Amino acid sequence: MSSEIASPFIANAPVMRDVLDRLNRIAHSHATVLIEGESGTGKEVCARWIHDNGMRSNERFVGVNCAALPDSLLESELFGHEKGAFTGATAQRIGRFEQANRGTIFLDEIGAASPAVQLRLLRVLQEREFERVGSTQSVNVDVRVVAATNVDLEQEVREGRFREDLLYRLKVVPIKLPPLRERTSDIPHFVKQFIQVANRRNGRNVLGVREEAMRILSDYPWPGNVRQLANVVEQMVVLTRNDSIAHNDVPVDLIEWRSRDETSTMDFANFKEARAVFERRFLCNALRRHNGVIAQVAEAIGMSRKNLYIKLETLDIDYDRYRKCG
Repeated sequence: MSSEIASPFIANAPVMRDVLDRLNRIAHSHATVLIEGESGTGKEVCARWIHDNGMRSNERFVGVNCAALPDSLLESELFGHEKGAFTGATAQRIGRFEQANRGTIFLDEIGAASPAVQLRLLRVLQEREFERVGSTQSVNVDVRVVAATNVDLEQEVREGRFREDLLYRLKVVPIKLPPLRERTSDIPHFVKQFIQVANRRNGRNVLGVREEAMRILSDYPWPGNVRQLANVVEQMVVLTRNDSIAHNDVPVDLIEWRSRDETSTMDFANFKEARAVFERRFLCNALRRHNGVIAQVAEAIGMSRKNLYIKLETLDIDYDRYRKCG
């Protein structure tokens, strides 16, 4: 989620109110926190909230994505290195733990850390000390550790990919962020915030979302969660020709997801019903490929324009909304 958003914790949904209550109770402690949740649920925003509302808020918040670096570089990134420790180490380098001293370090995607890095992290959590790569001198640090994962670390432990003792050290206070599909009552409030952000970023003045468009946004399961919603809202703000987001501004994939999902499992009552569903999907795909240009669609599928218009009307397909695709 964008750092421009002033209030990252919208909590109308009961499940999110429980999360916010838990965060309020742990913010003024020094306890290690493990944030669990799917990609895009706002784990880094949550970590920053813990830091900004805690006793270390005047010190640094330092983040590192454990999945973004190979093992050798991650170890140096976290703990630093001495000059000459390895090829290319032309000077001493201070690692993220030292940078975060007296503040907070955020270890994102902690499940991606190698066994060697996991062992070093365990020592830091136990003893609050470590050695830079290439050094034998211990460095003491006073940091609050907040880690995050989008994988089931308990399953990783059972399969031998993650240390059980490290999991216990990280999971002093667990926070489970729910996916957006479990907090749909928060979607209209997120949309309002994201429109404001997108307006500022893109010099637009979109006022809001019309009822039918909001219904589609609220019904969609959002596999990419809040991050995906933010990107979709910005797309709609940029592309709309209206002063508010309408039904035909919503990306086609969002509009059609339910029919695609249903056809994979539906037991049709008769051949006519099955054919209608197939024809609808076939024509929608053709419209998408040809950006809603009826002449091109008719030629591509071997149908006259007149008959195509009749079929679209019969199936209640609004071809105008496909004109923005492509």
